[in-house]
Amino acid sequence: MTPRAPSRSRGVRFGLLALLLTACSPPPMDMPKELLGTWVTDDPRYQERTLVLRPDAVVFGTGPLTTDRHSLVAVEALEPNEGWTPYRFSFRESDAEVATLELAYRVGATPELRLRNRTEIWRPEGAIPDPTKAIEAPKKSWTDDWMVRERGDG
Repeated sequence: MTPRAPSRSRGVRFGLLALLLTACSPPPMDMPKELLGTWVTDDPRYQERTLVLRPDAVVFGTGPLTTDRHSLVAVEALEPNEGWTPYRFSFRESDAEVATLELAYRVGATPELRLRNRTEIWRPEGAIPDPTKAIEAPKKSWTDDWMVRERGDG
């Protein structure tokens, strides 16, 4: 009995099956618009650190002038839990490996992000007041009390 050469039709069938499976899978989700932008935290351990979510990348601000950018591969919305909507981001590491980042988003007066298994809250840049740029209340002078008495307010 002579061994048979691999059937060409078997390869064609396998190729068609692979094409069908990829055509039927849902398209990857785009980065949700509410997550786009630069996120910061007031936790002192992460001073001068940022998390930037872009339509095409996840960028970690690792210092005042340094960043670590990773190309976004996929975004997946997970089951909401206790007011938080979790997301899983798949991104490409510098060595071409795919890594994941899970975080949860909460809508509110100020939107919030929390990385999985972490307690610190991240908010949109500008939403956390900078204590070094706090506006001081004007100091009262002796004329303030005098003006109140003259107007009859006090």
